[in-house]
Amino acid sequence: MLYTYDDNAHLLAETDATGPIRSYVWRDDTPVAQIEHRPTRKVLYLETDHLNTPRAARNETGVLVWRWEADAFGSSLPDEDPDGDGQPTVINLRYPGQIFDPESGLHYNQARYYDPTSGRYLSPDPIGLAGGVNTYAYVGSNPLAFVDPMGLAACFVDFPDYPITIPGTKVQTTLTPGHAGVFGYDESTGQTRYYEYGRYASDFGSVERRRLPNLEIQPDGTPTPESWKKLIDALNKIGKDTDAELSCDKSADETKVYEYSERVKNDTNRPPYSWNPFRSNTCRDFARRAFEAGGGN
Repeated sequence: MLYTYDDNAHLLAETDATGPIRSYVWRDDTPVAQIEHRPTRKVLYLETDHLNTPRAARNETGVLVWRWEADAFGSSLPDEDPDGDGQPTVINLRYPGQIFDPESGLHYNQARYYDPTSGRYLSPDPIGLAGGVNTYAYVGSNPLAFVDPMGLAACFVDFPDYPITIPGTKVQTTLTPGHAGVFGYDESTGQTRYYEYGRYASDFGSVERRRLPNLEIQPDGTPTPESWKKLIDALNKIGKDTDAELSCDKSADETKVYEYSERVKNDTNRPPYSWNPFRSNTCRDFARRAFEAGGGN
């Protein structure tokens, strides 16, 4: 099967060795029609939700011939014969950028496969990540609010397996929620910044800006695979050689993330750092607030 896309990641056609099977009509980012090319040509008109996910389809006479009332992560199958005429209608479009693969039951996202039963990708973020790096989350686990049409991500950085030294001891544990930070990059220059909060030199704690390699940006605005891999490798080093998990929002304003981080860093009146996950001034609290300051979710 050959999938053809335009420059905006819109699926235009599905083709096999004998020719086109179906093609698609778009209005901006909204799929408005699916054209069946065999066994006979017919047009299906699509009805979408607020994220431009197809939820229903009608034939040329207005009869409802397909309906998808999915759960949050799209694990349920569509009703392919809501009119009960015994003629199933196949529409493989799913969440924006996804197409259903009937053989595997997975959703193909151009760059990787998404498993709707778990709400996660089956492979790391494809912009250069090596195996074992855990960036599998789909749109920050909030598919009803965000879309991820290319399967790529733009970041709250979580180190769930980061070993924490219990204060007053030399004992390290991974039973805590781990460690967290926040990073962003300039989409035009590739310049990166990463901030995290911890005890470091004093129990009062401090916000530290850790060095990350800058990214090399391709003409389409995405980082090169090689530069992204170097960045993730550097994050894993910061995480004491544990895997970083990234929850990203492409709409976040990285400059506001940086402004918040610098403001907290220079605030001598802020509450002291706490490693206790039941307190509200941990590394995770800082990273989450910085991410949200930039509009991230």
